[in-house]
Amino acid sequence: MYDKIVNPNTGRRVSIYGQIGRKILKNYLNQLGGSLPNDSLQLTIIFTDPDDTSNKIRHKEVVNGVPSRTKFIKPLGWIPTTIIEYNTDGEMTKEDNTKWYISWTPIKGINNSELSGNIINSKVEFISNKIGEKDGEINSMATKPNFENTSTLTLPDESVLNYKISFYIAEPHKCSDQE
Repeated sequence: MYDKIVNPNTGRRVSIYGQIGRKILKNYLNQLGGSLPNDSLQLTIIFTDPDDTSNKIRHKEVVNGVPSRTKFIKPLGWIPTTIIEYNTDGEMTKEDNTKWYISWTPIKGINNSELSGNIINSKVEFISNKIGEKDGEINSMATKPNFENTSTLTLPDESVLNYKISFYIAEPHKCSDQE
């Protein structure tokens, strides 16, 4: 599988996942009469303060089919809602495998989860447990590790997007919108 393309303007190799690489691919595909899969895909996680539902923080994990390379800071105790927008309605799944590390030393245990549902009118939403919640209680120790989440998103047109994000959990006042 190739993950680099030569920029015809500079002769340098660039990632097909970056903004320039995607633009080059789109230009080539437009010349051939095609399109990139997933380029309409948007995946945003909105964290809501359970004590004030008007207070929200947004993380854009995927924008125009391109996964973010930002290390996210998730707010402890807030409720995440995953919103997936795509130009094709139908069944989709999102599988997540989360590993946690302390000082980048892997800790035994991986948290696996799967979301599945139907994209209707180009949108589907999933509400999850509060950030840092375990067995119904908020665990302040959740703010100690770093996390790496590997996701596989299978879309209605059977295209698949695999990506990784890194994050840690912090007190909400240390968090903000991220892209």
